[in-house]
Amino acid sequence: MADIAVNVRDAAFAYAKTDPVFKDISCDIRYGAIFAILGPNGQGKTSFMKTLMGLLPLSAGSIVHSDIIGFVPQSFAPAFSYSVFDIVQMGRAMHLSALQSPSRLDREKTWAALASMQLERLADREFNALSGGQKQLVLIARAIAMECRILLLDEPTSALDPGNRQRVLKLMQKLAQDDNIAVVFSTHEPVHALAIADQVMLMSPYAAPLVGKPDQVLTSQRLSLAYDTPLKVLNITHDGHEYKTVIAVDPDTKPIANRPSPEYANMINNVNRQESQIE
Repeated sequence: MADIAVNVRDAAFAYAKTDPVFKDISCDIRYGAIFAILGPNGQGKTSFMKTLMGLLPLSAGSIVHSDIIGFVPQSFAPAFSYSVFDIVQMGRAMHLSALQSPSRLDREKTWAALASMQLERLADREFNALSGGQKQLVLIARAIAMECRILLLDEPTSALDPGNRQRVLKLMQKLAQDDNIAVVFSTHEPVHALAIADQVMLMSPYAAPLVGKPDQVLTSQRLSLAYDTPLKVLNITHDGHEYKTVIAVDPDTKPIANRPSPEYANMINNVNRQESQIE
């Protein structure tokens, strides 16, 4: 159990007098590993993250952890004007007492976090004047400055250009592998999960969330069913390295089905008990 950062058992969440946003989630999120959450809009990815942080109460089940959690939201709009340096230094607040000012060590940690995202040149810029992608990088730097043991990122690459997207993916790998941090991120890009995740959860409107190895869960059939559009997972070899990508087979094709067959739903619910193929 020592390597388990977060233990989730039979977790469910619902707003008052509504159907569950999600239910029946059981998983172990581990230190030194990356856990990716995928699924269509409205399936509870962000809500699940908020329950991990204790911001939303579970309606059933349990979530257990005992470490500092850092969170990188999709967006952040401070009410006052702060510099990029100030925003990142806010990550050090939890290491200070109520009336204590940031120390030299706190400033050094802030600069190191900025450097990790190549943001030193923006340190004096006003945060609210940055582009959406730049703001996202700053928020990731703030989480790094916090020195958390569990890091949650809500769609961290959604506003980034290809270069910064790749930088963030590599950074998440580094944080997990080199710093033994439990990294959890949500995404609408199955390719990102296939590239860096050790474990994934696919949230579907048709069945209970599926948790398992990326190759087992993120198959062509399951992705197509979850996103209600024909998708195919392909293997690509380039310069002696193997990669996986996901393509839409025909964007103009009608949705596969408004409701899945019982056989499809049963297959998804039993993903960890059967052999999966990419087809």
